[in-house]
Amino acid sequence: MVDHVKRIVSSWIFEAFFATAILSNSLLIGVQVHYAAQSIGKPLPPVFFIAEQVYALLFLVELVMRILAEGMPFFWSSPNVVWNYLDVLIILTSVLNLVSEVASMNTDADALMSGNVRIIRILRVTRVIRVVRVVKIVRFIRALRSLVHSIFGTMKVLMWSVMLLLMIIYVFATLSSGIVFTDVSTEYISNFEISQTDTAFLQKRFQDLERSMQTLFQSISNGVTWGDVADKLHNLNWVWGYLYVIYVAFCAFCVLNVMTGVFCQSAIESAERDQELHVQSIVTSKQQQIDMFMSVFESLQKDRGEVASGNVTYLEFEELFNEPHIKSFFQSLDVETHDAWTLFKLMDTSGNGDLDATEFVEGCMRLKGPARSIDVSLLMQENKRVRKKLISLEQLLQEVHVFFRPKDQHDPNLTSVSRLQSDKTDKSQASSVS
Repeated sequence: MVDHVKRIVSSWIFEAFFATAILSNSLLIGVQVHYAAQSIGKPLPPVFFIAEQVYALLFLVELVMRILAEGMPFFWSSPNVVWNYLDVLIILTSVLNLVSEVASMNTDADALMSGNVRIIRILRVTRVIRVVRVVKIVRFIRALRSLVHSIFGTMKVLMWSVMLLLMIIYVFATLSSGIVFTDVSTEYISNFEISQTDTAFLQKRFQDLERSMQTLFQSISNGVTWGDVADKLHNLNWVWGYLYVIYVAFCAFCVLNVMTGVFCQSAIESAERDQELHVQSIVTSKQQQIDMFMSVFESLQKDRGEVASGNVTYLEFEELFNEPHIKSFFQSLDVETHDAWTLFKLMDTSGNGDLDATEFVEGCMRLKGPARSIDVSLLMQENKRVRKKLISLEQLLQEVHVFFRPKDQHDPNLTSVSRLQSDKTDKSQASSVS
């Protein structure tokens, strides 16, 4: 039974069904919240309660099946352990929500206002947690998965970027604006006669350190028109106006552009580190290439005037190889060859003198692009193996030659050392016989 449950849980139909359930439940919660906002003080229709319990039952069945399929690792070593605990929390809140609804139906108005029942009814708000599960659907859509993974991968860069920006704003708001924006605005309001408009502006934008930092941040984030601020500061003194312009130019053209570049690089690196997404991309790209090669092979069959299931002989391949679109196709694969025979032999792995669809597709997949490191390594390994076999064969032939050589006949190919060793051997054998 457990094996049967594992097969069901690992099937794409199971994943697609509950992904649809999560999405539809999120939409239902949105409709329910919208209806409650439009009908304040009115009870919700019973259909919402019934639908909510149906979804709770579906999610309970999903949770039980996943626990049966994964066993105890479901709670600590599963790849989706965070989502598992979120599912458990959703089921618990659904049960508490059901209990609160039943309690409210069986209680009068005075008892309904008691503390315990009110606490239970507050738990109904936790049904919104189900909406968070819609994020799980992202993993089924590769484009959304890449975006979400890249966004989460830039969180560390975001933290340091915000810290750097706060440091820059703080420097201009204290070290500079301690002399300029905050303190200068206070000084001008206290000791100089300025218009009420300028006074109101300075009190609104630079009355204290907090407002100065907010104004500086809004100036580079399109929250306030920095030209108006620069004009007001320029009316006080041109030094303060130009210092403010230098701050805006430094942040807009240097700091923010550098942050954008770092964000883009971090997002790209984060997407590349997603192994599952990388594998999906490779599989999809490979399947697209196979489909393209099959379409080319079928076009070859059409050019020959035969059905697509027929094989291509060398003469037919050589004739079609001279076609401009076929040459362009092989050039797009980085297969630069002007000899049809060489290319045909490389593709004809069976050696029967013709190419079928499988040989053509596998040959194109194998020959496309430049030589890879694994191809070079396999070639070197094959050469070493052939070299060892040749050396062992040469040694065997030498031993056979020495064994069958007549003893009274000297081999002219033997060296002087070999003849000397042979004479010594003959003498020792003669002495032993005598």
